[in-house]
Amino acid sequence: MSRAAKTFLIYHGQDELGRDEALAALLAQADELNTSTYEGSETSVPAILGAVRSLPFLAERRTVVVKDLISYLASCNEAGKVALEQLVEALPNLPPTSQLIMVERGKLDDKKAIIAKLLKLAQSHPNGALREFNNPEDISEWIIKRAKNSYAARITPRAAHALSQVVSQDLRRADHELLKLASYVDGARPIDEDDVALLTPYVAEANVFKMIDAVIEGRAKEAIRLLHAALDQDPSDPGFGLFGLIVAQFRTLLLACEHLSSGGSPRDLPSAAGVKPFLIDKVSRQARAFKLDELEAIYKRLQRYDQDAKTGKIDIRLALDLFVVSLAR
Repeated sequence: MSRAAKTFLIYHGQDELGRDEALAALLAQADELNTSTYEGSETSVPAILGAVRSLPFLAERRTVVVKDLISYLASCNEAGKVALEQLVEALPNLPPTSQLIMVERGKLDDKKAIIAKLLKLAQSHPNGALREFNNPEDISEWIIKRAKNSYAARITPRAAHALSQVVSQDLRRADHELLKLASYVDGARPIDEDDVALLTPYVAEANVFKMIDAVIEGRAKEAIRLLHAALDQDPSDPGFGLFGLIVAQFRTLLLACEHLSSGGSPRDLPSAAGVKPFLIDKVSRQARAFKLDELEAIYKRLQRYDQDAKTGKIDIRLALDLFVVSLAR
């Protein structure tokens, strides 16, 4: 066993999936009989240090995992600060026969002086290590890479974007949905937007695009059907979530129409209207189906419905029905 091996590590951040996978990789190399796990809210610092300082039994290393110790102590006012100071003092002198892994379910607040001191120690000390697991800025790109690297699967950009709307920032759920989708296509073809719509419980944004297409083409009944299908897919949403998606889409169409009407190129829509590159053709087609003054009027109508629904003057679902019917006429 190398004496250069890290004796104390801090893992923290919002990306629970990445953090837990990194921890699992460490524990896969540890001796199971010499691995102990503690909850920080239930175990004192002296007890944890005692476990770390114990010699391993018939193995080279003892591994001690403690969860949420730092954040718990930081919430305990003066007593917690004293315990954290005790931890800071002890960490550089841990025995090389043990490894202490402190795992935090969330990002540590480095604005607190004692936490900043602890993080700096883990980052700068030769026996320490610090890893922060942040959620990716672009969930769609993460989904595409995750499909390839973890499941040897391909997923189209549109499908990845649709799935990102389903899972929001929940990477663990994204991974779970990807596993289902990859198993469904079984490598025969890339996962597409229809697969996401079929296998995931809520793909409202895709329905919004289809609903607007139905409105443009004068298919009022189909537009209403798509609206109600989107509402029924998420019983927990009384309608405000879907309404927000519709507002966002018409705002995008308004910005796109302004850009295109002034002679702008469709390829500049990502910067001009915040359009994802793979949606340029779809947004351009929909924006050109309206006149600029029509979209301005529609957007003002949405703002009025939003205010009326939030003040209780109208039920949000009724507002959605009236809005779609008025467009489809």
